[in-house]
Amino acid sequence: MRQILNELRQQPLVSLISIVGTALSIFLIMLVVMLQQVKVADFAPESNRSRMLHWKFASIRHTSWGEKISWIIFWKVIRWMESFCVSQRS
Repeated sequence: MRQILNELRQQPLVSLISIVGTALSIFLIMLVVMLQQVKVADFAPESNRSRMLHWKFASIRHTSWGEKISWIIFWKVIRWMESFCVSQRS
């Protein structure tokens, strides 16, 4: 402890720069961790973020339909999946 105090008295500028640099690096690491946590943690208004189902693309195809997708059947499947997810939460 004496050595630290002597170092602070003898070289105040170097000591100040090292203390501020250490504090800044700890602050920036904590900031990055907090930003990552906000992206995935359950915070309001999305308090059930961990239970969310994310779709980037969905399609339904059948050989008898040809290249066109039957949107009525597609929306029925979507509604069924939504009701299934809601029933799983209850």
